[in-house]
Amino acid sequence: MITDACLYISAVLTAALAIRLSLPFPLHPLVILLLAAVMGGMIGSLPALAKLYFKANELVTSLMLNYVFFSIWDSLPSVNTLRIGRREPLLP
Repeated sequence: MITDACLYISAVLTAALAIRLSLPFPLHPLVILLLAAVMGGMIGSLPALAKLYFKANELVTSLMLNYVFFSIWDSLPSVNTLRIGRREPLLP
């Protein structure tokens, strides 16, 4: 259930890191993939930790966390609103 949130949030964070991080070619994709896996694992472990410490149901927790992470996703600026030294939007 939490896999959607893991995918989207990990994709956004690792895309930002991939742009900012400058490493040589063979190392760069490997580091980015490793960071994506670690971030996805950390997000995916949140329902298990909630069950362990608070005896919460994993299904309900993962569905609620999906809503939280999708809200974070929606609050990020879209490509159309990004302005990089321009006054007009990037896409019409």
